[in-house]
Amino acid sequence: GGVDAVGLSGLAEALAGRVVRMLYEEKTGTRSDLGQDHVEAVLSLIRSARSSARADLPGGVRAVCANGVLRMGSRAGEGSPAIWEPVVLQLDGKTRTPGGVFFAASDRTTLPEEWREGSLCVCAFSRAALTGALVRTRRPGDRIRPSRGAGSRTVKRFLIDRKVPASTRDRLPLVAISSEIAWIPGVSAALPFEWPRDRAATGDLVWLAFRPDVGIGDAFCCRDAGNIG
Repeated sequence: GGVDAVGLSGLAEALAGRVVRMLYEEKTGTRSDLGQDHVEAVLSLIRSARSSARADLPGGVRAVCANGVLRMGSRAGEGSPAIWEPVVLQLDGKTRTPGGVFFAASDRTTLPEEWREGSLCVCAFSRAALTGALVRTRRPGDRIRPSRGAGSRTVKRFLIDRKVPASTRDRLPLVAISSEIAWIPGVSAALPFEWPRDRAATGDLVWLAFRPDVGIGDAFCCRDAGNIG
C-alpha cells in the first residue's frame, strides 16, 4: 500500500527515484509518462515538513505522503473510499456492499427481472466452493486463476493486463476465499469456483448477479458470462 518515507529519504537519490518509478508503474502499468520532474516532485514530498503533502502525476495519479508513508492513489477515486470492510457474501438473496449489490439464486429465472437489464453481471458458481466467501477490495498477495486464462497470477497484474483503469482497480468488489479470488464482476470468473460450461445444473449450483454502483459502473463493461446454456 505504500513505502516508508523515512527509509526512502535515506536512499541515494537515483535509487529513491527508481522506487518512485516502480510505485508509479504498479499503479498505472507503465513508467513512460513519468518524467524526471515528476519524480523530483514526489521525492520533495518526503522532505516536506507538512503532515500531509501531495503531488499530481500523469494518468490521473496522485502521490501522497502522510503519516510517514508515501502512497500512489487515484485523483478520480477521491470522494469514494478505495478500501472498505469485507462483507459476507450471502448465497441466497441480496448482499449490499459499498461497491454495488450482489444477488444469489439457485435458478437463473428467479433473479429479479430488474436485474436482467442495464449494467449487470451474471455468472454461475459452485455453492460449496463459495462457502465462507467475502466481498471486498483487493489486497496485496491476492491471486486469481482466470477461467479463460493460463495458470495463476496476481490480481494486480491481471487487472493491468486487462486494461482496467487505475482509478477503478482499487475499488472493484471482489468475491474472495482467503487470498484466492473467485470472481471479479465484469472482468473474469475464476477456477475452481466457476460452474463448468459442460456440467449439468445440480443443487450445488448458485447464480450470482452483480449491479455496480455509479462510481465504478461506467469504468468497465459488465457482461453476462453465460457459462450455462
